[in-house]
Amino acid sequence: MNFEEKKKIWGEHIVSLDDVSRIFINYLNGKLKKYPFSEGSLAPETNLLLDLLQKLNKNYMFTINSQPRVNGEPSTSSIHGWGPKNGFVYQKAYVEFFVHPSILPLLIEYL
Repeated sequence: MNFEEKKKIWGEHIVSLDDVSRIFINYLNGKLKKYPFSEGSLAPETNLLLDLLQKLNKNYMFTINSQPRVNGEPSTSSIHGWGPKNGFVYQKAYVEFFVHPSILPLLIEYL
């Protein structure tokens, strides 16, 4: 994708954290099909975290990767499953994100 195509998709003038937030949220809501930090579409399990991810992105914590907690889901699950039949899926929840240095002290204080 060239620079002109990127401008059409993400916007001509991205100059604020609000502009960046809008891009991330639009991708989560399916309004953007291309995204700088993903090669494909969102996994179905992302829907379980959608409210949280939108809130994080609205507050300038720009999410690039996440997964929900799964505790013993069958490996045949249409949302979480993988691997051979008769198995189980266990995974820890996490979220990866970018945060502007000006936001970091607030985040540390909150945590």
